[in-house]
Amino acid sequence: MQKVVVPSFLSESNSEAKVIIHIIFIGTKTEINRRIQMKTKIVLTLLIVSVGVNLYIGGKWLLFDRPYEPTSEEAIILGEMVQKTVESEEYKDLAKEEKVIAIGRGIDKNKGGRFPYNMMISVRTDKETHLFSCSDDQCSKMEIEGASYSIYQDEEQRLPLKK
Repeated sequence: MQKVVVPSFLSESNSEAKVIIHIIFIGTKTEINRRIQMKTKIVLTLLIVSVGVNLYIGGKWLLFDRPYEPTSEEAIILGEMVQKTVESEEYKDLAKEEKVIAIGRGIDKNKGGRFPYNMMISVRTDKETHLFSCSDDQCSKMEIEGASYSIYQDEEQRLPLKK
């Protein structure tokens, strides 16, 4: 055991000096309680902010991003749908009449359709965008489902890039 050396002015008779040193180095009970409350408030605030940020990121992904991003299996199916679209008679007739600029693929799990009707292939032409989808449950044939406005109709093409 080590022997603790107590300075002579801190002897038992000089209790005022002990109290002063205790207040200087440790603080009063109310100061200690205030420090604990402050630390608790800081930790609680950080916890609430962290949970809020995580809920925002997770909710955004779950509600807004996930329904429009295909899984790896769906991406493969969409690729095969593009191939079937290019091979279809309706696409060949469309390519003869209009200049095909781009082919895009998309999925919308929010629109209430079930597989494969929630997947679309969009064929952009110089006049409008034509939407192709599966004609049956097995997706044995692609057909034109509708058409929509094409950005190339009223605006100048962006490609090829001009130097």
